[in-house]
Amino acid sequence: MSAKSISAIAASAVSFVGILFTISSRAQNVSAPSLADQLKTQYKLVKLSADSNIAEEGTVLVIHGEGIFGVPAGSTYSCPSMYVDGALHAPSADDKLHCGKEFRELKTGEKVYPLRIDVDTKKNRVSLLVVECGSCNGLPQSASYKALVVFQYPNGYMAAAEVSQIEDVINQVVPIDSGTSDPEPRQNDSSGLTNSDIIKLAKAKLPDSVIIAKIKSSSCDFDTSTDALIKLKQAGVSDSVLQAMVEAPPPKQPEETKPSEPNCSDYPACISSGNVSLGSAHWDDALAAFQAASSLDGSKADAWEGMGNAHLGATRMGEATAMWDKALVTGGPLTFPACHIRGFNTCEWGNLILGPKNVSFTLSAGQQLFAAQPTQVLSPHAYQYPAAEGQASPQIVVLSLKAGGKNYRFHMIPFGVACNSGPTVVRVVCPDEGSAQAFAISNYISQAIPKLASGALAGASK
Repeated sequence: MSAKSISAIAASAVSFVGILFTISSRAQNVSAPSLADQLKTQYKLVKLSADSNIAEEGTVLVIHGEGIFGVPAGSTYSCPSMYVDGALHAPSADDKLHCGKEFRELKTGEKVYPLRIDVDTKKNRVSLLVVECGSCNGLPQSASYKALVVFQYPNGYMAAAEVSQIEDVINQVVPIDSGTSDPEPRQNDSSGLTNSDIIKLAKAKLPDSVIIAKIKSSSCDFDTSTDALIKLKQAGVSDSVLQAMVEAPPPKQPEETKPSEPNCSDYPACISSGNVSLGSAHWDDALAAFQAASSLDGSKADAWEGMGNAHLGATRMGEATAMWDKALVTGGPLTFPACHIRGFNTCEWGNLILGPKNVSFTLSAGQQLFAAQPTQVLSPHAYQYPAAEGQASPQIVVLSLKAGGKNYRFHMIPFGVACNSGPTVVRVVCPDEGSAQAFAISNYISQAIPKLASGALAGASK
């Protein structure tokens, strides 16, 4: 072969290699979709108009869990909640100081739209900004409140994570609406979590903290025999998850329960029986007695109020607020034990009374601190602060409002929970269960007063 032919072949080879290199380089420059792009294909973002109305609907999500706080949609600030290690953490007291005065907790079962999704792979963090879906919650179609939830993943996790793994964690807090009307988080079937479920989660490379949180929050039906544990270990299940499986309680066997039948024959007797049961924290007995009273005469408020208080004591917050609404619709009033905060050194005990035509606070000695029509009670808000610097629990709960040109602040008193109460107490501090009740009461009052003022509670003006 001549030298000229060899040179031509060599030149062709170099040219071909160059073409391959160019194609390869171009292919490498076409990067794979980012996690943020993939998430945005899974969650359609809502579009808002300039006045914070819904311009274009997005994917409907459902809030599962407590601790998500919303601020007005037009605000430039937010109240971030953090989901880390399988637990949802409400904004800290310092965060709440920057949330402004108008913020409220979004409750379990409320439906929202995703507004923005930010992914920070260096910090292993996904930030999800959501806004209320008014029409989904039976309200006007406007985004009156928005909330920010930050999902913190383990160090290095997002570098190799698939979008489905990221979604699995998001679904623990705001899953996509399944179309059911049940406001409570979906429960497992009667058999509960099984070994196969845990293996699936482990093979999906979910963090141990998420799998363990799933175990603790679910009904479980695990096989923890020696052979089963060996198979789980061989399938890649970690030691910490195995321990959580061994420690999980066995599934509850169905029991035949009969509804408690109150021992009362007329309305006053049923109310009296219910109040006695309330005082002894027998919530289901109290509920049965008040239900019997309402069946005898559904036009009286105290039966509905009693049912609300019984539901509150049993931590059924949604049912409690529904019963209180019915009490107001029938004419009220609702009476809530409270302690009026006077300066920094005094807390005065009494009752905050809420009615369709009057809101008042009466001290235990009989003196009326104030009385005003609902339209004259301004800026009712519920706040929740840690009891001490850097301490997440117990919480201090405060209800504030303005009546007659004066500002008032109250500690609401829960049912059946021991707080640091007494005639000389400066502030009421409750354990977690009591704080949850006190905040539920405060939050309800802060929302009920504007409803009463606007006539939104149908029948309340009668």
